[in-house]
Amino acid sequence: MLSFYQSSIMSSATGDSGKQYHKEATGLALQTVQQHHKPEDITLFGSCFCPFVQRVWVAFEHLGIPYKVSDFML
Repeated sequence: MLSFYQSSIMSSATGDSGKQYHKEATGLALQTVQQHHKPEDITLFGSCFCPFVQRVWVAFEHLGIPYKVSDFML
C-alpha cells in the first residue's frame, strides 16, 4: 500500500490528481482578506490554498499581528 506522499508523487508524475482547489479566497476568508488592504509593515504574499500560507495567516490573526494581504491572494 502506498503512503499519501508516495501516491501524490506518482499522481503528479502521471498527470492531474483530479483534486480541485479554490484559486481565490471565498466566504469568511475573503472577508478577512478584504479587511487587510491598508499598508502595514508586513505583507502576506502567497495563495489562499497553500497550507504554509494558511498557517502564517492563522498565526497573524490569532496573535493580532497587523498585516496587509497582497492582491495575489484575492
